[in-house]
Amino acid sequence: MLSLRPLASSALALLGLAATLGFSRTAHAEITTITSKVNFGADKFFDELIIDTNGVLQITSIAGKGKGKIRIGARKITVKAGGKITASGVGYAGVNKADGGAEPSSDGAGKRSTVSGEPGGGGGYAGAGSNGASKDCAPLPKAGGGLAFAQPTPDAPILGSAGGAANVTSSASAGGNGGGVIILEAADIQIDGTIEADGNSPIPASGVAPGGGSGGFIAIIAANLSGTGTISAHGGSGPAAPGVAPSINANHGGGGGGGVIFLQARNVPSTIKSNLAGGATGNCAMLVAKPGTLTVSPNDPTFCVDADEDGYLSDACGGDDCNDTDPTVHPKAKEVCNGVDDNCDTDVDEGVDICAAGSTCDAKAKMCVGGGDAGADAGPGDVGSPPDYIAFESGCSIGDSERPLGALALMGLGLGALVMRRRRAPASTKADR
Repeated sequence: MLSLRPLASSALALLGLAATLGFSRTAHAEITTITSKVNFGADKFFDELIIDTNGVLQITSIAGKGKGKIRIGARKITVKAGGKITASGVGYAGVNKADGGAEPSSDGAGKRSTVSGEPGGGGGYAGAGSNGASKDCAPLPKAGGGLAFAQPTPDAPILGSAGGAANVTSSASAGGNGGGVIILEAADIQIDGTIEADGNSPIPASGVAPGGGSGGFIAIIAANLSGTGTISAHGGSGPAAPGVAPSINANHGGGGGGGVIFLQARNVPSTIKSNLAGGATGNCAMLVAKPGTLTVSPNDPTFCVDADEDGYLSDACGGDDCNDTDPTVHPKAKEVCNGVDDNCDTDVDEGVDICAAGSTCDAKAKMCVGGGDAGADAGPGDVGSPPDYIAFESGCSIGDSERPLGALALMGLGLGALVMRRRRAPASTKADR
């Protein structure tokens, strides 16, 4: 991720825009606080992230890009009571007049019955989805629920499956969407609010019930995990539909199966609650879909994290990576003229080879100057082009690799003649692992 540290004047000029995105600056320069609803569609890194009371971090589904999956790396993540991180309903989508969407090799999709007027089955995941049912709660073989399939891992997460469509002539008949994927990794994570990746519960279509979507996948990886909140990946319920007299009887959509919650920490507290229930099948109390699975790693008092995946563990839990939110900063990194301790030796911009011959490192400007260059050379890795991403010292950001700012946006923000140089070329992150 390209990380720039703009001058104080430019940061102040952008505070108003940051506030409109739901971020608020705090006294600590590297804390990002979310106080309202904010949409995220790509992997993010923070020093410290706080989801405040009434703050909502909504994971979005972007076709061909995020697809409802997100990984957040940080030194510390706090979800306060009343705060929420949600990826509910951004997994595989329900399809009108068809089986639900699902992982191609899983057979987890809820089925659309081949019989006119019958409901759809629920999506399957770690737990199987339930069949759609008749007026008298008899399971309908052709309205099958999606099958349970192999458990995903943080290295290969899978989106939740969708429910099957109701068999009606209406064009709007899709089953509920599956839950998405949330992966949080930090030295310290405190959850007093809610982390959720639930399946969606659809509504009847022309008197016939579609199936509910399955729960998704949530992984919480921390050296120190605490809190009294809830982590949820439950299946969506299939509705009870009234039918259409005299040709279509009342019916019940199949419930979606529960998803997966994966917890790894030095000690996983019992005070954090989990919800992996399968969804209801209309009003049929005996036909609830199967629950999902909770995987808790064995307690390990030495466990530490590598949130930025550069091969070095965070110094916040005993490692030697002084910035575990930037994969270009670690003990073996090359020092660059940028005002940053790139190699974690406590010195900044040291070494005689950080600038080209004939130029020197200007500590105040944080770039190489001299040699007839008039300051254009910002050191190794500089390409001399406008930034496509601005990251405040708080962790707040404008633009990303999916939606770069571009020159027009910079002009619109009133930065004008402010010269900002890249600290280094963007480092790739693992999206959609």
